[in-house]
Parts: sequence; C-alpha cells; structure tokens
Amino acid sequence: IPPQGYNYDDIDVGSQYPNSIVKLNIYAPHLKPSMMELFKEKISNRFKFKDKANELKALGKDEEARPFSSVQEMLKLCLNGGYYGKLGQEGSFLQYPEGLLRVCMGNQIEILMLIEMMESANFQVLSGNTDGITVLYPSDKKLQFLDICSEWEKKVGNHSMGKLEHTPFKAVWQESINHYLARKINYDKEGNITGYSIKKKGRFATEFEINKNKSKRI
Repeated sequence: IPPQGYNYDDIDVGSQYPNSIVKLNIYAPHLKPSMMELFKEKISNRFKFKDKANELKALGKDEEARPFSSVQEMLKLCLNGGYYGKLGQEGSFLQYPEGLLRVCMGNQIEILMLIEMMESANFQVLSGNTDGITVLYPSDKKLQFLDICSEWEKKVGNHSMGKLEHTPFKAVWQESINHYLARKINYDKEGNITGYSIKKKGRFATEFEINKNKSKRI
C-alpha cells in the first residue's frame, strides 16, 4: 500500500512487440519487404476493432462490443504469437533468430532507459519487466511523472504507437514480477474515482480467457 501522499502506477508499453518490429523493420532476409506492409495492415485493423469495442463499452453496450473485442484479441495473437513468436520457431517460414534478439533486447534497453529517467527524478521503480514498470512517486509530482513518460515515448519513437498505458494501483500484494494481486483505481473521463477493481496475475488468477487457460478444466 503506497504511503500517504504517494501514487503507485503501473505503466506498460502498448503493443510493444508489434511496434518494435515495425520500428526496426524486422523480417527474415528471405522474405520480401511487402511482408512488413501486411504486418502493418494487421496492426491497423486491430486498432480499428479495438477502438470500436472501447467506444461501445463506454456507452454501456458490452454485448455489442464483444464481437469487436474478440476480433481485436485474435489479431493481437496473430501479431504477437503468429509473427514475433515465429521468429524463434525452428522450421517456420518466418524464422529469424537475429530479429527475435533485436526486438527483445531492444525493448529491454528501452525499458532500462525509462527506469533510469524515473530514478534520476528520485521516483522509485519497484518492479520491471520487458514491457513495463511500476513506479512509486509523490502525488504532487504527477505532472513531472507524466512529462518523463512523454519524453521517453519521443526518445524511443513510441509517440504514435507503443505509448505507455497507465494503471494506478491502490494496493499490491506481490510474490514476484508475474504473480500478484492488485487493487486498481478506476477513473471516469473527468478524472474522478468511480471505484476499484482487482487485477489477478499468474498464480493468483482464478478466471482465464480460453486461449490462456492452462488449468485443463472445462
């Protein structure tokens, strides 16, 4: 639980792997440059469906939003597992181990830059992984925190796609980087607190999406 007068935010890079693949122009040497045009088209389609789903959810039309959410999730899997994951899969026509390392290590270096910028401002980075960090900082320095995030996005070329997505936490009970319970603060468009929700990660998860369910239960 953050001390009085402090914020505890989780910040993740949106669509980090697809964004890095586009930034670094990653495709196997035996493929044509048109491969990247097809990849960019899938990214564009994903965001169209995602925006439509969010628009309907904001209006309280969750049932109408479900088909759009399903398609954008499918496209997300295509981009991450169906392209980035295949870079390291032996026998795949997309196999490109050097490209896999360039994306993964490039992301890690960018996150280290973000950590350095936060720590240099005397903000405490409590945890981090390849695509995000959690930061504890004084509430009255919120604008400085956001300025650092914006500056980082510009430095690494994430000012259009790959922007940081913010999730404010009220409390976190953490076993390790990928296994924790968190109480998230929910805000409306005007910035007013509307309530709280629980985020469950790793071993603390009790409900799973079909594509992420390893429990073998029906």
